[in-house]
Amino acid sequence: MLWTFLRINFQRYSYYRVSLFLDMLASAVFIIFNLAFWDVIFSRTETFGNLTQGDIYIFLAMVELLCILEMAFFNQFGKVWDYIISGELDKLLIMPVNPVFYLLCRTIHPWNLIKAIPVILIMVVAAYEQGVEFHVSSALVAIATVVFATVIYAVIQLTTSCLAFWFGKISVIDEVSDNLHLLNKVPHVIFSNKTKWAIAVIAPLGLATTDAMLFIKEMDWQAISVALGIMTLSLALWVGLCATLWHFGRCRYNSYGG
Repeated sequence: MLWTFLRINFQRYSYYRVSLFLDMLASAVFIIFNLAFWDVIFSRTETFGNLTQGDIYIFLAMVELLCILEMAFFNQFGKVWDYIISGELDKLLIMPVNPVFYLLCRTIHPWNLIKAIPVILIMVVAAYEQGVEFHVSSALVAIATVVFATVIYAVIQLTTSCLAFWFGKISVIDEVSDNLHLLNKVPHVIFSNKTKWAIAVIAPLGLATTDAMLFIKEMDWQAISVALGIMTLSLALWVGLCATLWHFGRCRYNSYGG
């Protein structure tokens, strides 16, 4: 079923490839403005905390990668509450597959990953010009860390959507969930380790992008173990909460119109 939906989406994008090109162009322009913003900042200071200009560029690349992954694979997980209050959840429940898997297949848009090409390329070139050295092993660890955080973010959004079983329309909660991206605005090196880890247990987005950048800068296996341990704890927390809310929510769900 997954491959069927991928094929259908690929055909759709082949018809609207100009839109995809314009999206890539828009992403590139956004990144260029981001670079200009940080260039102004570093024209007045040599470091941000203990980070150089090249480090910041890598951080921005990791932030954009997380956003693109979320849009490509989990863009509807935060809108499941709308399925619940509109009754469209009925369609998911009668399918002979897991509703969450069906939702993933139905809304997956992996071709959005193409938009990562200009973003990552511009950032990597800019960082390289600032003296950042790249190694395959550290880059793979950094990307894996961001992918892990993206999955956790998807589970967080699905968990908050399950509250609609009790509260109905939850636009405010949905907005709070969407705005977790604000945790990525600045590197979390500005926090103490305890503060950074406490935030990461709740939502490890900022930890993942910050540590991914630090792993590219220097492979520290102890730091990698700590980061993965904290994110594993966060994943277990949210998966357990999501499973609980989904189970009891379905028990009280009366289908559309009661």
